Amino acid sequence: MQGFTNVAFIPCIEVPMRWFPKHRGLVMGIVVSGFGLSTLVFAPIQLAITNPNNVKPDNVTGIDDKYFTDADVLDRVHTLLYTQAALFGSAFLLATLMLTTPDDAVASEEESAATAAAARSDLGRMARIKLRILEYRTKILSRRDFYILFITRFGFNLNSLTLGATFKPFAQTFIADDRYITYAIGAVSAIFQIMSRMSYGLAVDLIPYKWVICFQSLCLFSSFASLYFTAALGRAAFTLWMYFIFLTFPGIYAIIPARAAEVFGPELGSTVIGFIAFSDLLTVIVVFLAGKAFLHGQQRDYLHMFLFTACCGALVSFIINLFFPPTKNDITRKNNIKKRLTKLLVRKGTDSTTSGVDNIAFDKVKEENKDNGATSGQ
Repeated sequence: MQGFTNVAFIPCIEVPMRWFPKHRGLVMGIVVSGFGLSTLVFAPIQLAITNPNNVKPDNVTGIDDKYFTDADVLDRVHTLLYTQAALFGSAFLLATLMLTTPDDAVASEEESAATAAAARSDLGRMARIKLRILEYRTKILSRRDFYILFITRFGFNLNSLTLGATFKPFAQTFIADDRYITYAIGAVSAIFQIMSRMSYGLAVDLIPYKWVICFQSLCLFSSFASLYFTAALGRAAFTLWMYFIFLTFPGIYAIIPARAAEVFGPELGSTVIGFIAFSDLLTVIVVFLAGKAFLHGQQRDYLHMFLFTACCGALVSFIINLFFPPTKNDITRKNNIKKRLTKLLVRKGTDSTTSGVDNIAFDKVKEENKDNGATSGQ
């Protein structure tokens, strides 16, 4: 399922950036906001189908984790899966029928394809495959940028999958209200996911990539590493912490595609995104093994899981991106920020100077009025 999801994800990334090549980050933020919107829509639907009566999970002797054992709730899971499959399939079909590429992109692809076909027309099938592998090896796999993006995607996805798999079981150890967890945290968090994707997508268009990703990584590390301690503060603190986390990590799904297209160009950008998506397979394996190693039914086990994820995910992403080489666009963005700050400082200095001159002039007029009053009195 993860592989099919990634295959369907690539056209959703590539086509919008072709329509708006100068605003890749913002466009990707808008597009991937659909992920957050789906949570807002489908989380209440899932609860309405599987647990409409807000049945509480049951305690199991000797452990803190709680599980649903109600027969009606368990029987409705099949209905939920069938319903979601029908809704998702309809949405994918409609989106596929509406998907188009700009004319200039189509013309450019046709020219590139014609040129490549002419260059390889005299080559056999195996020779063409070897030529393509050589191209990928020299233009993608030999570059440091690719591996940094790969590790970054892995790190953030590690936090994302861990949170998705553990936040509800962890919350149920101290919040005995499935409806509150689903609506107040699961559904409402979609708003913060949308904000994260759009704001970070816009930021990466205006601010150097390294500044954005390092700030994002530090925010995610600090919030994820301290998530466990919110259990002692109550559900209000846990809810606010979850909102902050959802305001942080989803932005990576707008940043990575935009960065890959900027660094590797439109011809190789989609291929790079596909290669980077292989990190999801590693993420699933790591989350599974970490869950087996750390989670044994006790609430304190989540502390080890969260710390492991924060360090191996967000912290590693921060460190590795310190070595990401800047692009020409990054240098331009940095210079633009300096120019704006300089103009702002000059404007403030001018305003303060003008204000000072006005004060001096006012004092002079005041003194002249005093002198004139004294003279007329004499």
